[in-house]
Amino acid sequence: MILEGIEFFNKQWFWLLLVIPIIIGWYILKNSQQTAELKMPNLKGFEVTTTWLPTFRHVLFVLRIIALGLLITALARLLTYQQRQKRHEVLILLSLLMFLLVCLQKI
Repeated sequence: MILEGIEFFNKQWFWLLLVIPIIIGWYILKNSQQTAELKMPNLKGFEVTTTWLPTFRHVLFVLRIIALGLLITALARLLTYQQRQKRHEVLILLSLLMFLLVCLQKI
Protein backbone atom coordinates (compact mmCIF):
# COMPACT_ATOMS: atom_id res chain seq x y z
CA MET A 1 0.00 0.00 0.00
CA ILE A 2 1.25 3.49 -0.81
CA LEU A 3 0.45 5.07 2.57
CA GLU A 4 1.98 2.26 4.60
CA GLY A 5 4.71 3.33 6.99
CA ILE A 6 3.76 7.00 7.14
CA GLU A 7 4.09 8.43 10.62
CA PHE A 8 3.52 11.94 11.96
CA PHE A 9 5.25 13.51 14.94
CA ASN A 10 2.35 15.69 16.17
CA LYS A 11 -0.77 13.71 15.32
CA GLN A 12 -2.97 15.90 17.52
CA TRP A 13 -2.88 18.67 14.87
CA PHE A 14 -5.15 16.54 12.68
CA TRP A 15 -8.04 17.36 15.03
CA LEU A 16 -8.04 20.79 13.37
CA LEU A 17 -9.22 19.12 10.16
CA LEU A 18 -12.64 18.93 11.82
CA VAL A 19 -12.83 22.71 11.50
CA ILE A 20 -12.84 22.53 7.69
CA PRO A 21 -16.44 21.18 7.34
CA ILE A 22 -17.59 23.87 9.79
CA ILE A 23 -15.92 26.55 7.66
CA ILE A 24 -17.50 25.13 4.49
CA GLY A 25 -20.94 25.07 6.13
CA TRP A 26 -20.51 28.65 7.31
CA TYR A 27 -19.45 29.72 3.81
CA ILE A 28 -22.49 28.06 2.21
CA LEU A 29 -24.81 29.62 4.81
CA LYS A 30 -23.37 33.11 4.38
CA ASN A 31 -23.25 32.80 0.59
CA SER A 32 -26.93 31.82 0.39
CA GLN A 33 -27.88 34.83 2.51
CA GLN A 34 -26.08 37.28 0.25
CA THR A 35 -28.51 39.13 -1.98
CA ALA A 36 -28.30 42.43 -3.72
CA GLU A 37 -31.16 44.66 -4.66
CA LEU A 38 -31.05 47.60 -7.00
CA LYS A 39 -34.09 49.72 -7.75
CA MET A 40 -33.93 51.70 -10.95
CA PRO A 41 -36.71 53.49 -12.85
CA ASN A 42 -35.68 51.69 -16.04
CA LEU A 43 -33.09 49.20 -17.16
CA LYS A 44 -32.03 51.11 -20.24
CA GLY A 45 -28.28 50.99 -20.56
CA PHE A 46 -27.87 47.76 -18.62
CA GLU A 47 -26.82 44.86 -20.79
CA VAL A 48 -26.72 41.27 -19.64
CA THR A 49 -23.11 40.18 -19.67
CA THR A 50 -21.61 37.00 -18.38
CA THR A 51 -18.41 37.21 -16.42
CA TRP A 52 -16.22 34.70 -14.63
CA LEU A 53 -15.63 36.86 -11.53
CA PRO A 54 -18.49 35.47 -9.38
CA THR A 55 -17.29 31.93 -10.06
CA PHE A 56 -13.70 32.92 -9.34
CA ARG A 57 -14.73 33.96 -5.82
CA HIS A 58 -15.68 30.33 -5.09
CA VAL A 59 -12.41 29.07 -6.57
CA LEU A 60 -10.49 31.29 -4.15
CA PHE A 61 -12.43 29.80 -1.23
CA VAL A 62 -11.59 26.26 -2.39
CA LEU A 63 -7.92 27.21 -2.67
CA ARG A 64 -8.01 28.62 0.87
CA ILE A 65 -9.52 25.39 2.22
CA ILE A 66 -6.86 23.34 0.42
CA ALA A 67 -4.13 25.62 1.83
CA LEU A 68 -5.59 25.22 5.34
CA GLY A 69 -5.55 21.43 5.01
CA LEU A 70 -1.96 21.47 3.79
CA LEU A 71 -0.94 23.81 6.61
CA ILE A 72 -2.48 21.49 9.21
CA THR A 73 -0.68 18.53 7.62
CA ALA A 74 2.61 20.46 7.69
CA LEU A 75 2.10 21.25 11.39
CA ALA A 76 1.71 17.52 12.07
CA ARG A 77 5.29 17.03 10.77
CA LEU A 78 5.77 13.94 8.65
CA LEU A 79 8.59 11.77 9.97
CA THR A 80 11.10 10.30 7.56
CA TYR A 81 12.78 6.95 8.14
CA GLN A 82 15.93 8.60 9.51
CA GLN A 83 13.93 10.79 11.89
CA ARG A 84 12.05 7.71 13.13
CA GLN A 85 15.35 5.95 13.77
CA LYS A 86 16.64 8.95 15.75
CA ARG A 87 13.38 9.09 17.69
CA HIS A 88 13.66 5.41 18.60
CA GLU A 89 17.29 5.90 19.64
CA VAL A 90 16.28 8.80 21.89
CA LEU A 91 13.48 6.72 23.42
CA ILE A 92 15.88 3.86 24.12
CA LEU A 93 18.38 6.24 25.72
CA LEU A 94 15.66 7.82 27.84
CA SER A 95 14.40 4.44 29.02
CA LEU A 96 17.96 3.37 29.93
CA LEU A 97 18.46 6.62 31.81
CA MET A 98 15.21 6.12 33.72
CA PHE A 99 16.24 2.54 34.54
CA LEU A 100 19.61 3.73 35.85
CA LEU A 101 17.93 6.43 37.96
CA VAL A 102 15.57 3.88 39.48
CA CYS A 103 18.45 1.52 40.21
CA LEU A 104 20.48 4.31 41.82
CA GLN A 105 17.56 5.29 44.05
CA LYS A 106 17.34 1.75 45.39
CA ILE A 107 21.00 1.79 46.47
